[in-house]
Amino acid sequence: MRTKKFGVSSEQVDINQLSLFNEAEKFSDLNAEEPTLEEITYKRAKKNNYIGKKDNLANLERVVIEHRLEGDDLNCKDCGEPLAEIGVKSKKEIIRYIPAKLVVEEQVIYSYACESCEKETGESNIISAPAPQTIFYNSMASNELIAHTVILKYQHAMPLYRQELYFDMIDGSYSFKTNFM
Repeated sequence: MRTKKFGVSSEQVDINQLSLFNEAEKFSDLNAEEPTLEEITYKRAKKNNYIGKKDNLANLERVVIEHRLEGDDLNCKDCGEPLAEIGVKSKKEIIRYIPAKLVVEEQVIYSYACESCEKETGESNIISAPAPQTIFYNSMASNELIAHTVILKYQHAMPLYRQELYFDMIDGSYSFKTNFM
């Protein structure tokens, strides 16, 4: 028993064992012709599941907040003449979180120019109202929505997929399947 357990052994393989895997080559005809291959092509329309940010926000309540210059800011700093409104500088949509309610705020920022300075110097002095800042640059999420998401995640230990269900319960018309942050 000792020699069987601790004695010399060999790892040689019996030649008959290797022939078990050569059945296909053994019984095949080497003179047979190769089959002709047909190329089959087809076209299919790939469904795009992306809805888009704007379509997802269509059912939320909208509040338009206009940022305009007021008082002395409406006068030119160089010549003192009143500034004329020349248009809208930009529009930015921010999703604001109000407890148990989601609202889309459309931020409209106006630009102003001094017509008298433009006539005198040929250069227009363009001034814009200050725009509200969010935590993440160019994000649709307001600071309140980001803070609420972080509180739900870390203070209440709610995973993001359950937060999605939570926001769907608040307003069933919107789905947070897009990455809004």
